[in-house]
Amino acid sequence: MGHAKDYPYIRAWGRMMTSNRSYVQDQEALARVERAPANAIYKGDEGWKTYDDIVPGDVRHTIDRLVKEERDG
Repeated sequence: MGHAKDYPYIRAWGRMMTSNRSYVQDQEALARVERAPANAIYKGDEGWKTYDDIVPGDVRHTIDRLVKEERDG
């Protein structure tokens, strides 16, 4: 069973995209079942997208900030 903190990038992506909390929780649950990469941000039609797939630097900066905020409490 996964831990509440095992997919911080999914949660950060969800916050940035202002996704519904239940959608984010569903993505986390699916990630655990499918053993998605630790840096997964969401599952698309072609599989799991990860932090490494993000190209724009400003988006990466936002995700970095949100993950850090969560880790620092």
